[in-house]
Amino acid sequence: MTADSQTQRLLDQALLLLGASILLEVIAQSLPPNSSLLSDSEGVLATGPFRALQITSFCLRGGLVFLMIRAFSRVLPPAHRSPVGAALLAVAAAAYFVIAFVPADMTPRPVTVHGTVHVVFELGAFFVASLGEVLVARRLPDHGGLPRTRLLWLAAVSLGWSVVVAAALDLRFWGLLERIATVLLLAWMAMAAVAMMRQPTTGSEAPVTGPS
Repeated sequence: MTADSQTQRLLDQALLLLGASILLEVIAQSLPPNSSLLSDSEGVLATGPFRALQITSFCLRGGLVFLMIRAFSRVLPPAHRSPVGAALLAVAAAAYFVIAFVPADMTPRPVTVHGTVHVVFELGAFFVASLGEVLVARRLPDHGGLPRTRLLWLAAVSLGWSVVVAAALDLRFWGLLERIATVLLLAWMAMAAVAMMRQPTTGSEAPVTGPS
């Protein structure tokens, strides 16, 4: 049995937001002043003449995470939900809306109040979202369609990478490290969304084996 029509719509919307977010960032990256993928933060794209594209991209990511939280609550039986994991993902989603509207600094290390707030919320979003993904993945059933092992492994890599990104803030290639963290987070969301499309809904008979 696959996800019901309402859950399917949630997941379709989540994947649409994910794809649109990536597309907008690619477009923003290709437009003047052509910031460096290697050294410049994603937040720099939200300060130029085409900043609306990146601002929208950040907001779409926040919306994506909220949709995924809702989808998990519909697909997973109560025994396999992680309230703490869902709460952490919600915090990360809210952080995306903050960094969308709080400008980043053009320097590697922030030098203004708004630049500091942007970096703190961005690094916090990486860590909190990754930790939320780990907790959600740990509670998934061992059998039942969701790739628990792969999702847990990817979430663990993302969590470790978020620490690397925070520790490497002064490095010249920090922009690349930051984008890898973004790719890891979005890849987890995409993998989970596609898998949930094939999952029974909460009201269906679902396996209850796995970690409690």
